[in-house]
Amino acid sequence: MRNAAALTVVFALLFVDAAFVRAADQPAPARQPIVGMNTPALSPDGSTICFSYQGDLWTVPAIGGTATRITIHPAHDAYPRWSPDGRWIAFASNRYPGPRLNYDVFVMPAMGGEPRRITYHTNNDYPFDWSPDGKRLLIQGPRGTGGWQAIEINAETLAFRSITDDRNYIRYPVYAPDGRTIAFNRSGRAGAWWRPRYRGSAAMDIWIKAPDEPRPTRFTDYDGTDLWPMFSADGKTLFYVSDVLSRGVPNVVKADLNTRKIAAVTRHDSGAVTWPNIARNGSAIVYINSGDLYVVSLREGTTRKVDVYAASDVKMNRSERLTLTSGATELEVSPDGKTLGLVVRGDIWTVPADKGGDARRLTRSPANDNDFVWSPDSAHIAFVSDRDGLFALYVVDVRTGDERRIAGGAGDVSSPHWSPDGKSIAYLLGGPEPGLYLVSADGTGEPRKLAPSYGNNRFGVGITSHAWAPDSRWIAFARRDVRNTTDVWVVPVSGGEAVNVTMYPGSNEQPQWSADGRFLTFLSSRDRPSGRDLYAVPLQRTDAQATKDGATGPKEITIDFEEIELRSKRLTLMGVAAYDLAPDGKTAFGVGGFGPGGDHFAVPLAGGEVQRLSNSGDAEGAPRFGATSDRYWCLVRGGTVRSYRRQGPGWAGSPLAFEARRDLDRVAERAQVFAEFWRSLATGFSDPKMHGVDWDAVRARYERLLPGAWTTEEMVFFILSPMAGELNASHAEVSPSVTGSEPEVAELGLVFDETHPGPGLRVKGYVRDGPNGGASPIVKPGEYILAIGDTDVSLTETMWSALAGRADKETELLVNAKPSREGARTVKMKPVTSARIDDLQYEQDVRDARARVEALSKGRLAYINIRSMDGPSLQRMERELWGMAQTKDGLILDVRGNGGGSTHDAVLAQLARASYGFTQPRDGPRSTQPWRHWDRPVVLLTDENSMSDAEILAMGFRELKLGKIVGTRTPGYVIGTYSDTLQDGTSYRIPMWRWYDARGKDLENEGVAPDVAVERSGRDAESDEQLAAAVSILLKELGQP
Repeated sequence: MRNAAALTVVFALLFVDAAFVRAADQPAPARQPIVGMNTPALSPDGSTICFSYQGDLWTVPAIGGTATRITIHPAHDAYPRWSPDGRWIAFASNRYPGPRLNYDVFVMPAMGGEPRRITYHTNNDYPFDWSPDGKRLLIQGPRGTGGWQAIEINAETLAFRSITDDRNYIRYPVYAPDGRTIAFNRSGRAGAWWRPRYRGSAAMDIWIKAPDEPRPTRFTDYDGTDLWPMFSADGKTLFYVSDVLSRGVPNVVKADLNTRKIAAVTRHDSGAVTWPNIARNGSAIVYINSGDLYVVSLREGTTRKVDVYAASDVKMNRSERLTLTSGATELEVSPDGKTLGLVVRGDIWTVPADKGGDARRLTRSPANDNDFVWSPDSAHIAFVSDRDGLFALYVVDVRTGDERRIAGGAGDVSSPHWSPDGKSIAYLLGGPEPGLYLVSADGTGEPRKLAPSYGNNRFGVGITSHAWAPDSRWIAFARRDVRNTTDVWVVPVSGGEAVNVTMYPGSNEQPQWSADGRFLTFLSSRDRPSGRDLYAVPLQRTDAQATKDGATGPKEITIDFEEIELRSKRLTLMGVAAYDLAPDGKTAFGVGGFGPGGDHFAVPLAGGEVQRLSNSGDAEGAPRFGATSDRYWCLVRGGTVRSYRRQGPGWAGSPLAFEARRDLDRVAERAQVFAEFWRSLATGFSDPKMHGVDWDAVRARYERLLPGAWTTEEMVFFILSPMAGELNASHAEVSPSVTGSEPEVAELGLVFDETHPGPGLRVKGYVRDGPNGGASPIVKPGEYILAIGDTDVSLTETMWSALAGRADKETELLVNAKPSREGARTVKMKPVTSARIDDLQYEQDVRDARARVEALSKGRLAYINIRSMDGPSLQRMERELWGMAQTKDGLILDVRGNGGGSTHDAVLAQLARASYGFTQPRDGPRSTQPWRHWDRPVVLLTDENSMSDAEILAMGFRELKLGKIVGTRTPGYVIGTYSDTLQDGTSYRIPMWRWYDARGKDLENEGVAPDVAVERSGRDAESDEQLAAAVSILLKELGQP
């Protein structure tokens, strides 16, 4: 045996040696420059570039060559900035993710080493410059202001102070060589770097704040976008990116700080210059164009592409073994009740329905396989997949896994439904011939259109849902018309005209047939101010009058269509999100709005008491039944499964665990996410001509950048977002999925004196009715907070750690009238979320504005602010308009800062009703008809942050001649949009609907100009020139000079 073992070793060594010989004979892999780098920065002397690539920071000589990786972390490291002495690099990283995206600032040695954390707030912070003495960092971050502001942080002590406190967004701040003057971008909320060709009131301009000036001054006033200011070494010239000299192609330009004369620095004729950074000695600027790295020499005037090679091991395996126990997005139960089908991370899985456990992966394509339905015999599943580009219809054999393509077309297929007899599959098709189609389940024969659709069947447009009758002879479908009404229609499968069976304005959708053939059910918005309830319409008149519970319908369903739209009966009152019908045909089960969350309910189709089945508040998916009505399954929050069984008169629920094990190919998934996003915009964007952009060429230009994106954030921020930006359209934002556990920093609602160096925090003011109370505050202005909990605090970044996770939790504060512990007292306060502080600050701003209008008009004018174009804001507007405003002679209606929604028509209806008569009781005053008729002058206030539906409101206000518009032009951020999710959890918006005025003028990228243009310099009511102008205009209309 010893000799045998020795012989084995010899052969093994010979084999290995031969392998080395063969490897040596192989040619070396081709050395290719990398693409897809982002956010570069030049060292102070211009000799070295630091950039982000594959989620990490790298450095490379400015002449190009082999790059060195200096960070290696699973998070996304980017936005580097060199210290003036070249020894340190500040950068941003999302190493501490919370429930929201959270980038912090870090500082590390330029040669590599462990980074030191600088910022601790759970809002995003990004570094953009060092002070010339290297002691301070200039960052952008939102700190209790509701938007981006410039903040200065001491790099050693972490003490911070606000540089700006602006109502608009402040971004990309940089120091002048004097270390005191600061330049930055200022814009409305709609401004974004990835839309560099945008023109409008929200476009980024460059402003400069001098140390002795109370307010900054505007440096650029181009109607397009001016980005990323950079000072020359002598402080006499400002460089930035703009297409002011090369329309449609953003390039680096320079402007003399005294004369403001502009000259070109780079001369690209395609793409866009992004993320420039100047060397501190003023010798060169580095930047990105179309994923490539460039350096322009400011001394020689030459521009060259920098070839960078990054031969390095990857920081994470290309393939990862995942065990998924949550995150399911769809659930369907096989008709025999034995198997659950789930969609998890773009694949369809099956799991035993009785016990859960190991899931079997049924589809294995890198594509997005979803939107599935079981065959009646539980042997097959029909689903849609974009594996061939557009979503098409496929069928998979559940036992063997064999797949076949059944149908497709020039648009996306969606919502397949198998006929109860198993012979056919109905589905929706978008594209140039949208509609409801029918195809043989075995794929033979040509698909047949049953009913046309008025749109692409996405997000409430066109046909939104459909369902087979139990006898396979009818299909009910919901279809939206041009009057924004969605009705339920019934069409015979054999062909013929569809019949509208609801005929009710609003939303009537999600039709289903009871198994006994007696009822057609649907959700409707009738009788509700918002949301929908469940209704049932008997298919025969006898059921509408009095049908005994338990009666069974005929095998072949006959429908009495005469006045069927009048036979609907309301079954619920609490609002229903989704529902399903039990197999016995007697009961509907659904998700109802019983409180803050969703819970399950049951209600008899013949009418009766609603039974609440759960109290967890986390129900999301509709109940799904198998063969019997005694058990159902559903998805709950987080994408896990819960099973409910009937126990006596009630139901008992329990988790049903599953484990879906799969190998995730990161590269393949990135390619799929990219392709799906590109295709979604290609088929869903509001303009079929894609705003004149060659969308295929755009795909090729951005697809080459995929190797550089190893993190979701790189994919979202540097590939998908700028790709969408090529369309120069609003409502096209993309957001990465965030699943961190870092607790969110809570807010005390206090304003601190930033001139107090410590110890403690000197209170300067507070938000009324917040954690500190109202007229009798817990901590008075002028007092000091010395400790939060057991943590001593001063105005440094580490103070935020003491507030992490403290929202709505009683917290002890050590307070004194002086900055020492002697004689201090302990008080208790409940911090709140940042969102709650925003709400409280809004209420204070409204009170202040109303008080100023009251003072300026001597009580004659009403002031109403519409915060958002949503239901709560509409109700508040109505209450104030027909309440307190009735004692006034005129009205200022303020939609500045209004981010939009969908209530413009309802708001305008309150103001545009014309009086056609009056009524008068004996001995009583006259009342107009209609009763509520506004007949006094109105001024509408708008600004660069009046967005989306607020702009439609402004357009309607002008078209209806309701009054004058005062302020600034709205941003032209006007496209109807809907949200969707990509396979990796990335969320995105599709701009689908365009909005026009009565003459056909598109509001997108145009906005609404004011009748009286007035700029606003401050953020408080006392310095609000627009508000004062509105008062003056109304008083003149009322005859008061």
